[in-house]
Amino acid sequence: MGNMQNQEITYNAVGVVGSRVLGGTRIEQSNLFANNDIGTRFNGPIQFNRFSGGKVGIDAQSGQLIAHNILYRPLAIR
Repeated sequence: MGNMQNQEITYNAVGVVGSRVLGGTRIEQSNLFANNDIGTRFNGPIQFNRFSGGKVGIDAQSGQLIAHNILYRPLAIR
């Protein structure tokens, strides 16, 4: 999966699993991840997304680019 943008992903154990680029090139193209246990477990840049509710917004890997995302309500990056 690559360059996923303008999507709403809600109420899943894990919202999106994949690789390449998750998000667009500006916040107006953002994906919304809402009320997922884990918003995303992704291999590649995670940029210009919104995360709300749930337990973990981004399940990050060492050295991964995570930029220009918005996390609100109780969420964490792990």
